[in-house]
Amino acid sequence: MKTIVLLGSEGQLGTALQAEMKKRNNKYIALNHSAFDIANPQLLEYALAQNEVDAVINCAAYTNVPRAETDVHRAMQINGSALKPVSDLCRQHEAFLVHVSTDYVFDGTKGSAYLEDDIPNPLNVYGISKLVGEMMVRQYAGDYAIVRTAGLYGAGNPDNIVEKLIRFGRENKSLNMVADEVTSPTYADDLAKQILVIVEKRITGMIHATSDGQCNWLEFGRCIFETLCMEIDLEPVQSAFFHKSLRKPLYSVLQNAVLRNKSCDLMPDWRDALKRYLESRERLEPESFET
Repeated sequence: MKTIVLLGSEGQLGTALQAEMKKRNNKYIALNHSAFDIANPQLLEYALAQNEVDAVINCAAYTNVPRAETDVHRAMQINGSALKPVSDLCRQHEAFLVHVSTDYVFDGTKGSAYLEDDIPNPLNVYGISKLVGEMMVRQYAGDYAIVRTAGLYGAGNPDNIVEKLIRFGRENKSLNMVADEVTSPTYADDLAKQILVIVEKRITGMIHATSDGQCNWLEFGRCIFETLCMEIDLEPVQSAFFHKSLRKPLYSVLQNAVLRNKSCDLMPDWRDALKRYLESRERLEPESFET
């Protein structure tokens, strides 16, 4: 059995991938942030040299979007330039590279869901850095898949968007929620399963993988609180209410066209995913959803 090398193994997607690979009895090497610096990939080189590696899944990323506006060098290094040596190593060792990217490579002005071959136009440093990473993978990797996703949340991040909203709701009973950003919030457990299918079937190129459907963050928050029977007063606000100088795409829904064309789209509706996440956190009993 060949080995999968997982970079960024302790983040929310890395945690979900580890759990799924254990279920499938995949042989894997987990390289976390404390042991592995993507900008200094000697440990990856050693892992590739010492093992028969089938694939490298890169979940390592600089994900603090507002901070990236001032921490430009680090964001560009982790999300962008570091992907060149990683891609080089994967090509040299004939390992399939799966790199996780984002909907923020688009400007949100298309007016309909983005396809894999739509032209990117990022609005902020984070989006630019992720686009640079995509370019490095496309230019220097051998076999690769770039998996764009959106609004990721999962148990591997105890401060993810769902947990934040629940905590804020309990503390305040009234919340301002962004109503002008439309996306497809995606459960890390579902994305982990999808990525492993991509690895197994060796689906290459640009791939969109998000939960089905779309919503704004106000609708997402309302679904959380209604499901948990929490009475929270939600006030719609514009994106600029929280970060006046940070530009974000206002409609960044991705269409999973490549996966659907190959009959490999495993991503369920975002509402179903959210309820399963809440169940997994023992906030709800499954029978709560019976009708």
